[in-house]
Amino acid sequence: MAESGGFASRDRAQALLGELGEDFAVLPSFPNTYPPYDIVPLAPKRTRLAGWPEAILLDMDGTLTSTEPLCLRALDEVLRLATGHGDDPDWRGLDPKRDYPHLIGNSTTTHVEYVMRTYADQIVPEELQRHALEAALWALAHGTDPLRSDEATRHIETYGLGELLEEDFVIELLSPDGWKSRRGKALRRTLLKDLSHAIPLETLAMRVCAGIDIYYRWWHGALHEFHCRKKSHAVDAAHPRLIMPMPGVGAFLAIVHGLLGTEAEALSPMLRANLGETAPDDATARARLRAMGAAFAERPVQAAVVTAARYYEMESCLESAFDELLEEVNDWPVSNTCRQHVQASFEEKMFMFQDLVWANSPVELRLKPHRDAYTVALHGLGIEPDAYDRVLGIEDSCAGITALRAAGIGLAVAVPFEHSGQQDYSAASVVVKGGLPAVILQHGLFLPER
Repeated sequence: MAESGGFASRDRAQALLGELGEDFAVLPSFPNTYPPYDIVPLAPKRTRLAGWPEAILLDMDGTLTSTEPLCLRALDEVLRLATGHGDDPDWRGLDPKRDYPHLIGNSTTTHVEYVMRTYADQIVPEELQRHALEAALWALAHGTDPLRSDEATRHIETYGLGELLEEDFVIELLSPDGWKSRRGKALRRTLLKDLSHAIPLETLAMRVCAGIDIYYRWWHGALHEFHCRKKSHAVDAAHPRLIMPMPGVGAFLAIVHGLLGTEAEALSPMLRANLGETAPDDATARARLRAMGAAFAERPVQAAVVTAARYYEMESCLESAFDELLEEVNDWPVSNTCRQHVQASFEEKMFMFQDLVWANSPVELRLKPHRDAYTVALHGLGIEPDAYDRVLGIEDSCAGITALRAAGIGLAVAVPFEHSGQQDYSAASVVVKGGLPAVILQHGLFLPER
């Protein structure tokens, strides 16, 4: 084992890296950071757990919840407004084949930076300025996320407009009733016309700041509208939930938390329906589910969510997904006692997970593809390095897969979905098409073979 700290020559460094494995990842550093990249060893790939699982680590967007398309929609909005296509019905937007592989799994800042770099020649400065200032002011007026409001304030100060927030007419504009009032709308038009051109866009960093403001204007605006409808009980077939659980999430969580016991076999038709022709026959599926359900009832496994989303987004998405799961459980063909047990657990929502790590966690960390978030989760769950071969990690993005293996998790399972299929999953230990239903029925949750 290498000594801690101290200087190492290149030969010594190469020797140490060689001892850590065969696979490595080259991860870019933050802009203007030395060195510009890190070379990171990856845990050796595994296709099965080495023993009974110590923990399961799960991504949220695209793995547990249907959030990823909404994040892509927010990025599309950034590009649409920044290029002056706000009212163009024929505008084509982001290119799914070219752009989506770069816009799934990393941080919002990284995604917005990609948009600003890739479409730099199409950006209309005055459009980007106007929409960025309006978006930052919206965040302060609506206050859906205190941390986002703080960030918007810092951005306005960075734009050189910090004194604006002390003006009486701006304070009026940002009041609870001021934004939507007739006078507020008039003030907003005048403000944007007179001052938005002052936002400096000479550097990529400033353009990214502006893009982030627009991104969260759409994304948090959609969440704000959904919460308003939920409070007024306007969530129905015509106005469905903004966020849905990915297929098989309810069954997955109920099984690994030991909530179903042998009654897990009753979920065979539901899970098989998600797999179509690739599904095992009903008798085989029932036998596997019955065995897994009984085993996890004796030894439930802790789980953690590790996401690049902010806390406000994570909380909103998980609550919406569990609201849907509570209704889904009503239709499960299990006993009333079992159903009530599952529903009581799902009512706990985020407390179903023994640890949660999000983008603005109190702990300072680099987001995926860096290992930090998963390392924090492993520490929070009390998992020691010698037990990492008994940890299952599930992700939908190549950045998340890299982060898992960089954190020491050799069983890093990729579950591509509609928008992530173009990604490079060469770092994945196993690629499972069919999502969590396939992880359960076709791979038996990667439990060691008896």
